[in-house]
Amino acid sequence: MVLGTEQQKLDRLSVPGMLDNLMEHTDEQLGFLLLETLYDQARADVPATPSSVAPWLDVPLPKVMELLTRLDRQGLIDAKRCRLTMKGLVLAVSMAGSRKVAQNAA
Repeated sequence: MVLGTEQQKLDRLSVPGMLDNLMEHTDEQLGFLLLETLYDQARADVPATPSSVAPWLDVPLPKVMELLTRLDRQGLIDAKRCRLTMKGLVLAVSMAGSRKVAQNAA
C-alpha cells in the first residue's frame, strides 16, 4: 500500500495523456515508468535488459543505466538482473492499479 506523498506522485502519473513525451519528464517520472516497464515486460514474459528497456522508455541506454542504479539503491529493483524487487513489485502493481482506475474514471 502506498501512502501520502508517494500516492500523490502515483496519482499525477496516472492521469491519461500525461506521459506523451518521455524525454521531457523528470528522473522521478522516468523511474516510475521504468518500474512499470519492468512490470509489463515480466507480465509479458519478455526478458528485461537495459537494452530492451531503453526503446520502451524512448530514452538512451546510459539514462536507463543511471535509472537502474538509482532504483537499485532505493531497493526497488535488482539492477544486475534488471528485475523488480518485492518492494518494487508492490509499487509497480499499485501504479498499474491506479492507472487503470484513472482510465476507467475518465
